[in-house]
Amino acid sequence: MVQTTHLWGQLGLRELVGDCRFGEILVSGTSDRGFKSHPPHHRCKHSRNLTRKITLNMYMTLDGYGEFPKYPGSDTRSKKPSDGFIDMWINRYGSVDTILYGRRSYEGHLAYHSESARKASDPEYLFEFSRFLDRTQKIVLSHSLKKTEWQNSRIMKGSLNRIVTRLKREHGKDIIVDAGPSLVQEFIRRGLADDYRIIVWPVILGRGKHYWGSMLKQQTLKLLSVKNLKHGELILHYQTVRSQMR
Repeated sequence: MVQTTHLWGQLGLRELVGDCRFGEILVSGTSDRGFKSHPPHHRCKHSRNLTRKITLNMYMTLDGYGEFPKYPGSDTRSKKPSDGFIDMWINRYGSVDTILYGRRSYEGHLAYHSESARKASDPEYLFEFSRFLDRTQKIVLSHSLKKTEWQNSRIMKGSLNRIVTRLKREHGKDIIVDAGPSLVQEFIRRGLADDYRIIVWPVILGRGKHYWGSMLKQQTLKLLSVKNLKHGELILHYQTVRSQMR
């Protein structure tokens, strides 16, 4: 079951994804076609023609848990989007056309953020967010999901490195990974993210799903910006330094 919270001042969805084990690539609309691949831990070689940028969206406590805790101001509702929502989503509507989910995050977004799920009382900026999601290409990484019920959606499973390489070679704009900590951790561990946009809540929680885990090797990041939000949150924007990873 997907747990949700209406923290619309920040984002509004708590999500969990299952284990990220990929063998071969399968792409599904109504049927699957398989593609042989390298083993799951094969390293992805970034070539110059892979121009689409992959960004990890991360929402975490100060101690690294991917949760949406309560704190003073966290439940404040408004008809206008918060600075965090603007930075993480609204400002990127024009540069992003693909979102990558795990199964549970996909099902949660479909149930709460598709335009058909909207309530008349929702503010207009959330309707705009839903219209953005509806028209965006949605990739679901899942072994258990058999079909998609949201327009512009497809299922992919297999080697995560090969999936990323394939998506980067497709024509399109940038890609956001908006999944739970388990899947995000795989992107981090394999060095597949080009940049990171992180909202840090002013909370030390001590429990939940953790974003950080064991690494194959060190990854070096370049800090692009820091923003202080109204209730003590931080937005951190980092870029991956590729030359340090080779």
